[in-house]
Amino acid sequence: MKTRKKAIRRSKYVGLETISFLLRPIHTSLVSLLIIRLFDVDLWGSFVVLLVGVELLTSLFNWGQKPFLLREFSLSPNTIGEQWSRASYARLPFLILIVILLMLIPVFQVHFFPLLLWVFFKWFSFLFEPIIQFYRKYTWSIISEMAAITTAISCVLFFSEEMVLTDLIYLFVLSSGVKCLVLLPLLNEWERTSFSLKMLRTELLLAFPFFGLSIAGLLQTKGDLYVVTYLLQEEDLASYQIILSFLLLGQSFSAILLGPFQKNIYRWQGKNIQKLKKLYLQVGFVATIVFSIILYYGLKYVYLIELPLVYIALFFAYLYPLYAYFIESQILLKHKNEKQLLRYNVIAAVCNIVISLLLVSMYGIVGALLGGIVCRLILAKLVVSRSKKIINDNDS
Repeated sequence: MKTRKKAIRRSKYVGLETISFLLRPIHTSLVSLLIIRLFDVDLWGSFVVLLVGVELLTSLFNWGQKPFLLREFSLSPNTIGEQWSRASYARLPFLILIVILLMLIPVFQVHFFPLLLWVFFKWFSFLFEPIIQFYRKYTWSIISEMAAITTAISCVLFFSEEMVLTDLIYLFVLSSGVKCLVLLPLLNEWERTSFSLKMLRTELLLAFPFFGLSIAGLLQTKGDLYVVTYLLQEEDLASYQIILSFLLLGQSFSAILLGPFQKNIYRWQGKNIQKLKKLYLQVGFVATIVFSIILYYGLKYVYLIELPLVYIALFFAYLYPLYAYFIESQILLKHKNEKQLLRYNVIAAVCNIVISLLLVSMYGIVGALLGGIVCRLILAKLVVSRSKKIINDNDS
């Protein structure tokens, strides 16, 4: 009876987390669909450059906060409020650096004010993610994302006759602001704590490996998109951004499946982890095949992006390697091997960018996908090998 109740509870959390994870990429995908259908694919292609820039600046602002805090929450659950506030205070000085970068980079200068607001709102909403995931308050995440999506779609329909790039930027600023407002009640978990330069330095140094991992992971997962941004025309860039956003959506399913068990990985021993890994690989194999087929025909009939059938195999090859190493990456974090994991992500990111640079100019979108596939295979090999060594050392 207890086992059944536990399974039902976990299924509920998986379901809620699935909806929460899906809504975020769906937000961007729905807006891109409306922009392409109602206005012009080149408008979305022009916007992708700013979208990529804001994503990178927000990652800098976050400084690895979410994975760092999730580990700290799991290890010291009695001081969550203090840890959360300290981590947030420590990142505020990065706002000065964000301002400088937006002022110096030419493509951002023209849209300085809305881009600054957008970065700040995205960072502020990310503050709540460790709390949401640790306490499994996925309903808050779902409501906030739904409010943001509703705001964005309403704005697109309001500008149904004509929309320019500035309008599109403010659309995302407004939807991000609405999301922040919805999440504000979660600040009741916040506990005020003392602040000093020494504390700031300590917090940032402790979180640095996680920041490095987030940046390396971003380059590893989207290095091909960054290359495409500068090598392809706006129409092809828009198409690839849409394809990649759905691939990352499919990739997020691997995190969704593991989400309810993530805390247990820090506590379980070898046998339980191996059982989880076996089931994880089996479910991931089926899910990836189904998703690849759905993605291919969705692009064809909804977005009107015509692709050869071989893209189904490319989509599968792009997604499935993650299932081979995602649990192992958590094992590395459990044993405080984040610097090693960072090194592996950097190697994979460099491979992704170099291969994409070589292939995109010759093969376009296919070249970018091949770069992503190779880097994921390399990362899987490195992480799995290291994880096996750690497990063997602990068993001996």
